[in-house]
Amino acid sequence: MSEFMKIRKQYVTPNPYSRPQKSLKEIRAIVVHWVANPNTTDINNRDFFEGRKRGESGYGSAHEIIDLDGSIVIAIPEHEM
Repeated sequence: MSEFMKIRKQYVTPNPYSRPQKSLKEIRAIVVHWVANPNTTDINNRDFFEGRKRGESGYGSAHEIIDLDGSIVIAIPEHEM
């Protein structure tokens, strides 16, 4: 891992299934979830949520996704749910 973490904003396209753009009133908890996808990256997981925009695979997304190398992609702005 490098000395500095790489953090990128690559927001999911607004849509009703993975980014409805509803305002978040407050943060009450932080959930850390291990996806257990071998040989995947933070961008691969972000793209999974991007693919949900058509509504074919249910609802859901993540604000921030951390790669095994420590890099982070921000997929949803922190003020949105």
